[in-house]
Amino acid sequence: MMVTKKLLSFIFLSFLAGGTCMAQVKGDIRAGVNFSNVVAKDRDGKVADTESVPGLYVGLGVNVPVWRDFSVHPVFVYARRGFKQHGDASHIGWGKDFEARSSYLELPVDIVYSPKIGLGNLILGAGPYVGYGTGGKWKTEGPVLIGDIMIEGQGSLKFQSDLSYRGDQDYAYAKPWDYGWHVRVGYALFGKYSVQLEMQRSIANLDAKWGNSPPDGDIKNKSMGISVGYTF
Repeated sequence: MMVTKKLLSFIFLSFLAGGTCMAQVKGDIRAGVNFSNVVAKDRDGKVADTESVPGLYVGLGVNVPVWRDFSVHPVFVYARRGFKQHGDASHIGWGKDFEARSSYLELPVDIVYSPKIGLGNLILGAGPYVGYGTGGKWKTEGPVLIGDIMIEGQGSLKFQSDLSYRGDQDYAYAKPWDYGWHVRVGYALFGKYSVQLEMQRSIANLDAKWGNSPPDGDIKNKSMGISVGYTF
């Protein structure tokens, strides 16, 4: 909770710092693909064997100059994330060849350094992000036996803080709120047409409780992607 408050305070102060430069604010739109995964550990510290899956990334942001080549750049993002396992699922999946595809709404707020180089500007940025999981889908190879009930090998993926309740076809995935750090490197030709490599790593433990029992594992998101954008 303390980390969350610090991140939100940083985001608020970043907007406040750029408030005096609103006349120079520029907007941008961007889209691309990200490759996301999770780092998941059980109660014994064993890490699940997972791999990345591709997903859509779209964002709408503003660039607020603060001093010389430095600016604050918040972006409202819709991103498709998830992970995949081969073979029998571990403690974070069901059945065989389990695959989860989730949807997130996110707000990274980067401090960006963009000096003039050649016909455009270098882009170097880093800052915190907050995200909220809205839902998704899961699937496996074949049906899945849950207790004494055989269910179809696909269903809805739910974000919830308590895993003790769910529908028969629902996979209770993780807590909805996520936060962590975001980094970007790129180049903007003529200050308008940009290509960026972006990396994101969660510091929140997304593993949810079970009834009155606290989480007994650890789940964190991570992703890397590339996007193209236009500044207007």
